[in-house]
Amino acid sequence: MAPMSKRQLILLLSVWSTLFLFLGFPFFWDKVIAVITGLCIAMLVYSLPVSESHIKDRTVNVPKGDDQLAYKEHRGVPQSSTDSTSAQIDSVTKA
Repeated sequence: MAPMSKRQLILLLSVWSTLFLFLGFPFFWDKVIAVITGLCIAMLVYSLPVSESHIKDRTVNVPKGDDQLAYKEHRGVPQSSTDSTSAQIDSVTKA
């Protein structure tokens, strides 16, 4: 018989964690078994290898440059309050 893979073991522990709740263990032992099972699942998932193809599929190409941004805050508004004040003064003096 071939040894179980980590994925098969995770599946088995997941089914176990669902079924043991109905086996009638005392409340204290019910919690202890749940914690141990959860820790075992977490350790197995953490130890699974991550393939390079999964990493490449999740990468996002962020466009460079201001023109390609989806959102620009304060578009068309002067950068500082002194710029806006001087622009208002210039427009009043020219009139």
